[in-house]
Amino acid sequence: MQPKPKAVRTLPPLRLHNVLAFYRDQPHDFTMNSKQRRMLEAIFADPVSGTIAWADIENLLVAVGATVIEGNGSWVRFAKDQVVASFHRPHPAKEAKRYQVRDARAFLEQIGAKP
Repeated sequence: MQPKPKAVRTLPPLRLHNVLAFYRDQPHDFTMNSKQRRMLEAIFADPVSGTIAWADIENLLVAVGATVIEGNGSWVRFAKDQVVASFHRPHPAKEAKRYQVRDARAFLEQIGAKP
């Protein structure tokens, strides 16, 4: 007689609204270092720079309190205070495209992070 297979417990899929509801109620106390402050100024500079490394933008968004939600492939979302921005990580180049810098600027403005 074979033993009964154990029941496998599956977790419900992670939904964006559940993540937002959880993090909306969490206290955040984030501070930026000098590199992140310079990056914030570079993102808000005109004309828009095409030489900003995407990793630096991600680092800044996390520093201002945004939550990273990984998507499929190169897609990534950032959420803060029920504001969500979706980005496609640049590849193979490490620099963000100008439109990505403009989108990051718009997201930062919506969450109240300005230089």
